Amino acid sequence: MKRLDDIPGSIDTDSAEIRAIAAGADDASGQSLPLAELWKLLVTGAVRIVDTFHTDQRCYLTLAAPATLGRAPRRLSARKVVTLQRILLGERQKSVALDCNLAASTIALTVAECLRTLGLDSRTARVPSLVVLAAHASRGLTDVLDCRVSDFALPATEAGQNPRPYRVVSVARPDLDLGPALSAAEYAVARLLVEGKSYAEMALLRGTSVRTVANQVASVFQKVGVSGRSEFLSSLVRSPRFAAMSTESITELARMPEPAPAPAQRAIPRSLRSVRLAETPAPIWDAAPRLEQGPNSAPLSSRVNRALVAQ
Repeated sequence: MKRLDDIPGSIDTDSAEIRAIAAGADDASGQSLPLAELWKLLVTGAVRIVDTFHTDQRCYLTLAAPATLGRAPRRLSARKVVTLQRILLGERQKSVALDCNLAASTIALTVAECLRTLGLDSRTARVPSLVVLAAHASRGLTDVLDCRVSDFALPATEAGQNPRPYRVVSVARPDLDLGPALSAAEYAVARLLVEGKSYAEMALLRGTSVRTVANQVASVFQKVGVSGRSEFLSSLVRSPRFAAMSTESITELARMPEPAPAPAQRAIPRSLRSVRLAETPAPIWDAAPRLEQGPNSAPLSSRVNRALVAQ
């Protein structure tokens, strides 16, 4: 049985139904998108994240072209792309700041601005695991190469607004095989960490204190061998076991009983599973954006040092 996150997103006032439509479109999808290409689409402003949610099996992003949202495209500079990428790869802000000869607070502000430009919460603890995975794929640091992709459109509104096209991308949850290594309580908070929940939200969902959650998270970090959430996510998406998981193994893991009582979640309404997605034309997406301008621009990977020095 699938579930949807119980904390509302920003795509619309009725986000639960829209997430159900997005999950239904994803279930019917037979297409894939290279994760490195997803990273390019995000940092060049070709798409913007409008919602992120999870089910028991998968992590999802709902994307929209800037024109759909009435916005102008906003691309990140090469310097900001490198800074954001290094943080999402698990590096500490102090280390990045030292390399760039900047204050750690400046790095924090730069990362927060980048996340807002992508359509995300400015806090790094809230960064969706799928975005972290895309950042790793752009540097060749994970064996997970593709994510599932599909398109859907919301109908026109009574105010005369045209149908709104969206794209949903998903990938298997990177925490599916953590269960045997952790206790029931630790596994429960580990899954909430992957979903970007704060300690206060975890405590509320699990019916316990924030201090208890903090102790359980600290125990998870100790067993995995990391010191923070960024390193934790990075270790998960780099895991060879995660990259090798087949569709059958993902389904089998998801069907196993939860090691701890899960918070109450909304089931996908059956009436929404039959939405006729094919009747709406697919949006036009920029499939090959460039990170640099100019005919003689070098690939980003060869410009990292120059970008850092230019700061």
